[in-house]
Amino acid sequence: MQVMRKPFLLLVVLCLMLPIRENKACTAFFLEKSGRMVVGKNLDWPVDLGYVLYNPAGKRKQAFFADGPTRPFQWTAQYSSLTFNQFGVGFPLGGMNSQGLVVEELNMPRVSIEKDTTSRQLNEFQLVQFLLDRCANVEEVVKQLNHLHYMPLLLQLHYFVADRNGKTAILEFDGTRWQTYFPEKPEHAVLSNNPYPESLRYLKNFEGFGGEMPVIHREGSNERFVSAAHMIQNHHHGDPRQHAFRILDTVKQEDTRWSIVYDIPERKVFFRFHDCRQQKIFRLQNLINQHPEHMLGCNLKNCDCTHEKNFLPITPEANSALLKNLEEDLSRHSGFSTTGDLLPAMARWGNRQLQPPPPK
Repeated sequence: MQVMRKPFLLLVVLCLMLPIRENKACTAFFLEKSGRMVVGKNLDWPVDLGYVLYNPAGKRKQAFFADGPTRPFQWTAQYSSLTFNQFGVGFPLGGMNSQGLVVEELNMPRVSIEKDTTSRQLNEFQLVQFLLDRCANVEEVVKQLNHLHYMPLLLQLHYFVADRNGKTAILEFDGTRWQTYFPEKPEHAVLSNNPYPESLRYLKNFEGFGGEMPVIHREGSNERFVSAAHMIQNHHHGDPRQHAFRILDTVKQEDTRWSIVYDIPERKVFFRFHDCRQQKIFRLQNLINQHPEHMLGCNLKNCDCTHEKNFLPITPEANSALLKNLEEDLSRHSGFSTTGDLLPAMARWGNRQLQPPPPK
């Protein structure tokens, strides 16, 4: 039995090293040093279209489904937020709200999801906006999840959340209910594209984490998890924002389209777009101080979009053009396609959010 044990363990490790099939790969993590708290995120996939949007508080929202409840639930945004939207108005990939809550999504393996028409349902993108609209911290996020059912439109995602208190959590839907994981060590506050428990098990094979394998950056989801955890573990001094970008540069891929570092205490977002030399800096509090009543934004492909002063009102024409161009780009990459009228329907839904409310 002892003779067979090492080959068996080696086989397990080799299997874990095989990268999962990724049509939208990303890496996210939390880093804290001397009261400075940041969240880093790489968006890794072929499409680079998108807007950075300011979402004011007080707006009435409604859940969107192409084929879902006839009476979707509604909510009012309690907090303002800054989000990064590739699927149009109301469907963000991630962002930060006025309370310092950060929510970011990452692709994960598909699971079979049970339909539930009796509970409050949200798709994979609106979940991000809902949590930013209604939650001030991780504790409130967990409470909200107890009342939410997950029904994706296009992609099955899991989520990395962090707050101004330094608390982090990973949210994964197993098909019937939400599973929430709270990182026990600073170097465990990382997420890539494998299920979180699987990545933690894989991490134990490496030096500094209980194993004997040397940490050498390799391609693959679990490999990016290990690299980020290792660099967090070995960050002892210096600006965490700068170190966050070093981590993002280490785990970046050929299809990395943008890198984000959220400075939670300062409510600042530092953004690097793959096709622009200049780093963009967005200050959420500056936008809040302007008291805008309607949604503002800036096209991320525009390299002059470097500051919140470049934000302008988003028009229905701009939102529709984003979804139209997105559909064309998706069809050109990896055979990814959407069904029927989904993206145009999402555009129409978002355009309604841009219209001023009727007079009372």
